Amino acid sequence: MENRDLKLLARFAAFCKRNLNATQKIVRVEYKGLVFDEPLRFDILVDGCLLVELKAVEVLHPSSKAQLFSYMKLLNIPIGLLINFHEPVLKNGVCRMILPGAKDTGDNQPSL
Repeated sequence: MENRDLKLLARFAAFCKRNLNATQKIVRVEYKGLVFDEPLRFDILVDGCLLVELKAVEVLHPSSKAQLFSYMKLLNIPIGLLINFHEPVLKNGVCRMILPGAKDTGDNQPSL
């Protein structure tokens, strides 16, 4: 088990203690009849309406925000948090993203 996997398990435990429904799903993407072999793997989905991506890097690359936003669009999730644990002050490492028009339908299957 990788170090990143252990950190994710610890975060899941913290969410569960607060009675939040935190999950991690593997989402297979289908586009124009093609099914991609490598499914999307996001970090944490909380109560079907908050997508959390965890990082621990010196500098967040713009592609990290783009990745989170793409996941939010595919899953129709209205709010996303990108959290970088490398920041000395954690609040400086949190980026909140909102997807206009997204709403939780209960069926979070990607549709392209």
